[in-house]
Amino acid sequence: RAERARASGDAVDPVQRAHNRSMIRLAEGVRWERLTPRPDPEVEFLKVVYEVGAESCGEESLIRHGGNEYAYMLSGRLGIKIGFEEFELGPGDSVTFDAQVPHRLWTIGRKQAEAIWVVYNRNGDSRTQARK
Repeated sequence: RAERARASGDAVDPVQRAHNRSMIRLAEGVRWERLTPRPDPEVEFLKVVYEVGAESCGEESLIRHGGNEYAYMLSGRLGIKIGFEEFELGPGDSVTFDAQVPHRLWTIGRKQAEAIWVVYNRNGDSRTQARK
C-alpha cells in the first residue's frame, strides 16, 4: 500500500490506523485520540473517551475557547452544561454548540463514555495538554 502511494506521487498516507493514533490526556480520565494522520489547523476530528468519574473541569468552573464543537455519542452517558443549561447525552445523541459559551462535560453513571468529536476553528483554549 505504501508503495502504491509513493508510486502515485502521494507521499503522505491519508489513512489513520487504529493501532497508532496520536493521543493526549486532557484532564483526569479524559482522553482524546486524533482520527486524522496529521494535525489540521482548522479542525480536530477526535475520538473522545471520558472514564467513569471523569470531567472536563471542576464542577464550579467552566471552560471556553473559540470555535464550534460537534459530537456524536457512541456509548455511555455524558452530562454537558452549556451556559446555564444542562443536558444528558446517550448513545446515538449528538450535540453542537459555540465553544465560546462556557461549558463543562462529565461522565454520568458507571460506564465510560465514548464519542466522536469535531472541533472547528479552536483557539484560546488554555488547558494544559499532557502527552501520554
